[in-house]
Amino acid sequence: MIMYLVGLSKTYEKAGYEAYDMLLPYRYMDIAGLPKMACLIMFLPFVNILFFIYIFNRVGIRFGLSKWLSIFLSVFPFVLVCLTGFMKAKKYDG
Repeated sequence: MIMYLVGLSKTYEKAGYEAYDMLLPYRYMDIAGLPKMACLIMFLPFVNILFFIYIFNRVGIRFGLSKWLSIFLSVFPFVLVCLTGFMKAKKYDG
């Protein structure tokens, strides 16, 4: 869990936000390139699981991962956040 939080803070810093912005859920929508109102979808039962996979897929693509690798890593968001946060070769394209 600690590695996830540290990787998430590094991901936010790469995207141009402060590390403490990871506490605001709508900021992740900005990184994914979605409108802030999309946070409301996360409150719908069962739809939110698919929406989280979609969000992590969008974030992976915006950090330069391939489409298929991003889809695979969307199922494992702990790995995706550490990859986007700690790899120096990955730049935010947003």
